[in-house]
Amino acid sequence: MRDVLHLQQAEFEPFAQVQELRLAHCEDLWKYLERLHLLAENIWHKIPRKLMTLYQTKVSEPLKPVLRSFVVESDLNLMWELLIQWKQFLETKLSRETYQKAPSIPLKEYLGTAMSNERLEEQVQKLPNNLFLVHAGTGYEICAQLFQERGMLPTSNSH
Repeated sequence: MRDVLHLQQAEFEPFAQVQELRLAHCEDLWKYLERLHLLAENIWHKIPRKLMTLYQTKVSEPLKPVLRSFVVESDLNLMWELLIQWKQFLETKLSRETYQKAPSIPLKEYLGTAMSNERLEEQVQKLPNNLFLVHAGTGYEICAQLFQERGMLPTSNSH
């Protein structure tokens, strides 16, 4: 191509680098673009409107510092991915299904199965046992708000 188009080395360089682009890079690029879109939309941290009222029970005050620790002590990228998948769980499962024992089932039992990989499942297991399925919406909202506040800190503070 360089010889056919008579390009200088500096002009041809981007074309040469395209061959190094792999499918794995596309996934990272997609996640980055999705994150930019969600941040620009500025509703990612809010619970979905169609979430059933059953899953919007207020979180007790003693649980709030535990959720703060959960968010603050987590890797920023891992927590972002967890929050996005948590919201998808709210939008899909908990906007259509009523679980009879929701007030007594720990949230992490159901949320863990909704995660896309083991690392996220392990992270979900760090949620407190007394955060129940009925707290799924408000728990998400609290964690998302804490994450948003934390996101304003320099990245060197991430664990």
